[in-house]
Amino acid sequence: MRFSIAIWGLVLMGCSAHPSDSQAPNSVAAAFIPEPAPQMPAPKKTICPKAPSSNDLAMLVAGSPAIVIGQLGGDPARILSIQHDYLTLPVNGVEWIKGSAPPAPLTVRVYLEKNTEPSADAIAAAIGKNNLLFLLRSDGEGEQRYYFSRGRSGALRAADQAGIALVRTEIARQNKIVADWAPDDTLPDYAKVQNLIQQLAAISPNDVDRQKKQQAIFDKIEALGKPAVPALIALMDDRRELADHYMRLMNNFPGAFEAYRWYGPEKIVDALSAILNQITGTGFTSIYNGGTEAERDTDVAGWRIYASGLVCGQT
Repeated sequence: MRFSIAIWGLVLMGCSAHPSDSQAPNSVAAAFIPEPAPQMPAPKKTICPKAPSSNDLAMLVAGSPAIVIGQLGGDPARILSIQHDYLTLPVNGVEWIKGSAPPAPLTVRVYLEKNTEPSADAIAAAIGKNNLLFLLRSDGEGEQRYYFSRGRSGALRAADQAGIALVRTEIARQNKIVADWAPDDTLPDYAKVQNLIQQLAAISPNDVDRQKKQQAIFDKIEALGKPAVPALIALMDDRRELADHYMRLMNNFPGAFEAYRWYGPEKIVDALSAILNQITGTGFTSIYNGGTEAERDTDVAGWRIYASGLVCGQT
């Protein structure tokens, strides 16, 4: 997960007692004009696709922008000797079944620690063998880096023909869901969510109370709870900039040692993804502190697949 620091804007108010000749004494800041809401496809009822063979596999595929068949390279003894550190492993004989190949040869950056998934034992045992690799991509620092998909088991598994066929079938099923998707404005709380999003977009970045106003709206959206999740997903793909890159969510997760979680979302979609994670306990890519447009595309697609399962009783 990428961490970022929320930057707090300072609004300095005052006036000069002796404006220079070039200053207009009665000038004022330009009025803030909110961006229009994004154009959506025409609303339609959800058409339920065939149910997935496995919900766990469906969520793993949805949260993995890259899926390949290949053989991990590396020294098993070295892998087993490392604790609490990263190691970059080459992937040989690569066949891409989801995503596109990077310009450079594919490598996977793995964090080796006792309780990580996949474990160091599993990675060491996989060296030189044909496996399915479910991967996340990071485009930071001018290069593409790949990591095993986090938070779900099975991101490294044997590439037997039956397993490969199941993954290909699930990818095709999800591609159809995303291609056919359009919002359904008859969903519960659709109008409420739409109105709250418009209120977010209307907050000026020059408003000294922007953080307080924005957080109040986040709290109202979260309070709608699980019934509003399909509507939230239907409307989440809003790339308008937030007035303030700050949000606070109650830390409801078991064993949490702090009362709140803090994030620095840059756009409305980033904040709504964090709220969906808060309500459902699931997630796809971590855009809660901002991200690339490709990461946002992956996250929105994952949530649309999740919503399809909810509405159709398949999740």
